[in-house]
Amino acid sequence: MRRCERCDVEPVAHCARCGASVCLEHIPTRGLRCRSCEAEWTEGVSTRRAVKQMFAPASFVLAGGAAFGALLPIVAILPAFIGALVVAAVSTTVGVMAAAGMTGLVDGVARAQFLREHARGLPEARVVRALPPPRR
Repeated sequence: MRRCERCDVEPVAHCARCGASVCLEHIPTRGLRCRSCEAEWTEGVSTRRAVKQMFAPASFVLAGGAAFGALLPIVAILPAFIGALVVAAVSTTVGVMAAAGMTGLVDGVARAQFLREHARGLPEARVVRALPPPRR
């Protein structure tokens, strides 16, 4: 991604993640980072999608199974077909809600971790002119 010339010439702030200088026009708002960091976040969408595809089915099965087990006595109370229909519908709904919550949780945690990152371990290098040795 091409940087703005003013970001190099007239910097007023730094990106909190990578430390790149930014001009007044490109200061990131709260919850965002510089353009290159945000582009890096966008490129990582396939990794986050893979994580969601690993955890969402498991949460669906666990929550749906727990709801099914908890609601199983309803089959004995209601007529068989209606009881089975109610138990299946509620269990499926609980499973879908758990899977949706898991995907939201993965996105939220990944974004919070991204915003907490600091890629720059050392301060930016500066040219320091050596002073001549003192005269004696």
